[in-house]
Amino acid sequence: MSQPSVKGLITLKRNYMKQKSFFIYFVVFIFIIQAILVSVAAAATRIMPLGDSITKGSNSGATPDDEDHFVAYRKALWDKLIAAGYDVGFVGSQTAGGAVSDFDPNHEGHGGWTADEIVNGNGITEEGKLGEWLADYQPDIVLLHIGTNGLSPNPNDVETILNVIDSYSPDTWVVLALIVNRACCIEEPQCPTDCQDTSDFNDNVYDMALDRSGDKIKIVDMEIGAGIDYHFSPTGDMFDGGNGGYHPYETGYAKMATEWFSALQEILPDPDPDPDPDPPNNSSSSDSGCFIGIITE
Repeated sequence: MSQPSVKGLITLKRNYMKQKSFFIYFVVFIFIIQAILVSVAAAATRIMPLGDSITKGSNSGATPDDEDHFVAYRKALWDKLIAAGYDVGFVGSQTAGGAVSDFDPNHEGHGGWTADEIVNGNGITEEGKLGEWLADYQPDIVLLHIGTNGLSPNPNDVETILNVIDSYSPDTWVVLALIVNRACCIEEPQCPTDCQDTSDFNDNVYDMALDRSGDKIKIVDMEIGAGIDYHFSPTGDMFDGGNGGYHPYETGYAKMATEWFSALQEILPDPDPDPDPDPPNNSSSSDSGCFIGIITE
């Protein structure tokens, strides 16, 4: 049996190297395609629910004293978005409602925090501050409900939040809430000063936002436009926790979800025309006479 010539060996080696190079290029090509597909799949619109315990969902869910069931307005809103075919994800450093199925529990709701603490941190816990959260989670849309704690008619701290978001990215939308008022506007013991301060705060936040020409802001009226009944449940929409009635009950949160959803429909890319035919059940809510102010073209 004859042995291959030196020339033949060189030819075989060249063919082998060509095949090896082709294989390497093929593997690299497949890797690039997979990376592109993963990037496209991860392109869901990132929504950051931002605020205090009303965003976190204190006293909400099937077990109102269990943080794993705190869903606030977020679960009802999530159900509406998914049922409508929107490709979204909630983002934030916090999770609450993790025991609830078919739900993205991420958020940036910090119980007891003021608007100033959202910007600067609270100096006690290591939960961070707004600039860090924006850099880490890169939201496309922020749902902002803040002002219940440290209540004052002055909107300056909310304006600072908007400035921080604008510095992070002028392309980030803010859905800005005129905040929920308190059950003690109606229920005993009444709190006429806090009740009026909340309304004044909302008026001032609205005027401040209108002056921010060119910002991507939508205003949602949670105080009045959402149709929240400030009586305690079961006759009204507020949770009777013995603390002045700061937190909505499940029905109140559902009305908030309707307001957020109406605003988001004006911002989000068109939904999937063929959404999941069997989505999670939407939380029930009544029509709320949604009020949206668009502070941009």
